[in-house]
Amino acid sequence: FRSFFSKFDLDNFEILSLKINEKKNLSEIIFNIKYTAHLEGSVEKQIFTGTGKAVLKNKWDYWTIFQFEMPGIVI
Repeated sequence: FRSFFSKFDLDNFEILSLKINEKKNLSEIIFNIKYTAHLEGSVEKQIFTGTGKAVLKNKWDYWTIFQFEMPGIVI
């Protein structure tokens, strides 16, 4: 994904909810995002907008990314 674009501009970012499940050592963040991706070697741009989700897991005494989704990217 990153290799197709030369730069990204964050146009808007808003956290909608944050949930922490201490029993499962998980946290979930839901957010709205809008960003502009500039195509590599071109003046063209692509705008991505929508809702995203990040799930973090507390393992070995620090938080790691367990799942990540946002417009244009799913990991």
